[in-house]
Amino acid sequence: MSIDTGAVVMSAAIHEGRLTDVHVQSRRPDIGAALCGQSSVVAATTIAMIYSICSKAHAAASRAALLAAGDPAQAIVGRSIDAPTAAEAVRELLFAVLTGECKGCLVSAQRCHQDPGALRSLFEGGLLGMPAEMWLAMSAAQFAAWVSESISPLARESRRRSQLAEPPDAKAAFLPPLDVQNSIAGFGAADPAFAQQPVWMGRPAETGSLARQQRLELLAPLQSQPWLARWTARLAELLIYATGDARQMLGRLDSGGLGSRTGRALIETARGVLVHEVRLRGNTIERYSIVAPTEWNFHPQGPVPDWLEGRPACDESDAKDWMQRAAESLDPCVRCELRVSAST
Repeated sequence: MSIDTGAVVMSAAIHEGRLTDVHVQSRRPDIGAALCGQSSVVAATTIAMIYSICSKAHAAASRAALLAAGDPAQAIVGRSIDAPTAAEAVRELLFAVLTGECKGCLVSAQRCHQDPGALRSLFEGGLLGMPAEMWLAMSAAQFAAWVSESISPLARESRRRSQLAEPPDAKAAFLPPLDVQNSIAGFGAADPAFAQQPVWMGRPAETGSLARQQRLELLAPLQSQPWLARWTARLAELLIYATGDARQMLGRLDSGGLGSRTGRALIETARGVLVHEVRLRGNTIERYSIVAPTEWNFHPQGPVPDWLEGRPACDESDAKDWMQRAAESLDPCVRCELRVSAST
């Protein structure tokens, strides 16, 4: 099955050498609406076929939500790790982290994305320049020294990124680690309107590697470099996975019944938390909603407008460079359309 899963649209104008009128919107078709009236078996099969990105996460969340709706006793409680989704998330993170001169190691890393031990050996064997646990335990000062002094490929890539122009910190709110119970407190029914523009406690919130790992000490000095901070947090998550660190959250799954034959499942993907919520009538779908990380991260009142508004841009090329880097820092799971106009 082939289906257009939507796009993130970023638009801005150039006025007197600066970006203005910045808008961002995620435009995704309501796939859940197409499942209404279908049987649970058909819905689960359809979900597994639709998504090419994070397909294992969508399939796992769909199965868990449908089970919880049909029989709450079968809910997956305790935030267990779904191993295929964790490995899938690692594969996605490798694409985002192994850039620049590290890109030559991407193929080798992809081959061992399901084997934490092999991935650890690859990182420690040359990419990182030190044991992974030592890197994860670095203080802010030690991290700064590693960036400026180490000759390892990842340190050089971090150094290159640290020299790029960045916007001021947007002071984004972050989603906390979610399970079904605390998600109920943070938002009500995940209906289609909510799925398009989700909010946590009434306000936009970012999800993903930085939200999950923001308490790592080495990330503390990067608040003034929000894009470098997000790249570094992704690297941290790869090392946490590779070492079996207790902070591992990739692939973490929780589900539960919400009453009235409604089930909710939450699973942590590379880009953040994915929510599937389904309400059954008999054995058929009455309502199906999917809240993807992209809708959290590219909310119209999220960090992107704050990052881009007022950035220097002499022409369309400058403008699109800023916009592309903003998009890459949040890594949408759909295509990104950039639109630039001249302000009058």
